[in-house]
Amino acid sequence: MASAAIAQPETVGQLQTTPTQLGDDLQITVTTTRTPRQLLEAPGTVTVFDRENLERNPGASLRDILRYEPGLSVQQGPRAGIRNINIRGLDDARVLLQVDGIRLPNEFNLPPFGTGRDFVDLGTLRRVEVLRGPGSSLYGSDALGGGGHLQHPGAQRLSGGSGQLRPVGCWRQQRRQQLHQCPHRGRPRRSPGICGAVRSSRFSGTNRLGDPQFRDRQAGSSNSYFGKLVYRLDEQQTLKLTADILNRATNTFFAPPNLQPETGGVTTVTSLFSGLSANRSRVSLDYDFNNPEGAFRAIRAQIYYQDTQTPETTLEERRIAPDGSRGHPPSQVARRDGFNNFLDRIVGGSLQLSNAFTTGELNHILTYGVDLSTQRNERPAGGCKPT
Repeated sequence: MASAAIAQPETVGQLQTTPTQLGDDLQITVTTTRTPRQLLEAPGTVTVFDRENLERNPGASLRDILRYEPGLSVQQGPRAGIRNINIRGLDDARVLLQVDGIRLPNEFNLPPFGTGRDFVDLGTLRRVEVLRGPGSSLYGSDALGGGGHLQHPGAQRLSGGSGQLRPVGCWRQQRRQQLHQCPHRGRPRRSPGICGAVRSSRFSGTNRLGDPQFRDRQAGSSNSYFGKLVYRLDEQQTLKLTADILNRATNTFFAPPNLQPETGGVTTVTSLFSGLSANRSRVSLDYDFNNPEGAFRAIRAQIYYQDTQTPETTLEERRIAPDGSRGHPPSQVARRDGFNNFLDRIVGGSLQLSNAFTTGELNHILTYGVDLSTQRNERPAGGCKPT
């Protein structure tokens, strides 16, 4: 494992601030090397979108935020959200997405069922970091093309130091939303501090542009819960327990012209409804030790569990030929109920250490560690049940 970077934001279309001067405050990134370093000295191409950048684009998706990044494109489906990220020609399982150091599931596609990679509410994040280029030496082969690293706010940013939780979300355009806050009151140094946020939204409309007859009707909801319990053991050691839950549902009523077969002819499907959900929950325990003046500089330890599920229910009505009427056009209406799901569960832990030492007149910092995880995928399916 290695070092991180202190980054000045680059100018990227409408979504980035202008570059800061050397005397201005610098941003911190831990993507390219895992320990603080100036962006110009980092061995990689990184772009940082901080909270200010995200708040300038309310209602933006990850695709909207990354659309001006050179060498990067994002595929977004009308139902599953973010499906695939392409960085310099590499995509799918060669582009890593992480949230707070925990990897998110890759896209799963087995027609007619498919899932995306949209398992995070951007309104609860404090920053998004994008690495364009190889990162497999730090994150494994999943980051061969690069990756996106999403970070939630820390306890100090949640509380704002003013006794009241600061907003951790931005208002989405054309969406009705609620943001709830909980107090973070002063307490002795060693007592636990609890802070968190709840964010919910509702939306409805159509998912296509152009001819109205091809627009599918959609309605859905999204509920995000984020909380953190911080216990400071002493001036140098901190324990953090984090819980993060996302429940998103999208109901789609397909327009009849979209049910026509691509090869032409008469379709037997008269109506189709799909209810697709994206559910993610994770809990993690972090231990931090910092001693900037000592030979043993830092320890970062984390254990975590994450469970993601994407259940989909389909209701389909189609015309079928009555029994004993072979050769006649279908005239009887039958309904088929379908159920599919994709489960991704991951348990893991990581340990990172930093030591300082001197050889002659040169000062060195050695950062090393290990990252272990086990992942299990399942695809339970209920099939189609005619009624």
